[in-house]
Amino acid sequence: TKLFPGPREASQFPKVPLLAVTGLELSKRQRRTLAELGMAVAPEWTPEITHLLADTFRRTTKMMCAICIGANIITIDYLKACKEAGRLIDADPYILKDDVCEAA
Repeated sequence: TKLFPGPREASQFPKVPLLAVTGLELSKRQRRTLAELGMAVAPEWTPEITHLLADTFRRTTKMMCAICIGANIITIDYLKACKEAGRLIDADPYILKDDVCEAA
């Protein structure tokens, strides 16, 4: 399964997927689920981030940086699907989309 689609070379990825969050607040339960799945949550932006969790596209520093490095920008549904699967799964079906802006 692909956990890290994007332009970076495989050797550049950390051993542990690293998540950042923008525009949302993770609950204690969600943070625990991420830890159980083996995904760390970064309190601040770092180029090692592999996934950005967001509910919409906003021009935040984290969003712009995630776009620039080719990180997976995912919805909360990714976390739910991983929890159901009991493991980290392919992020592609959970990539954030903005149909209105993408159609313009």
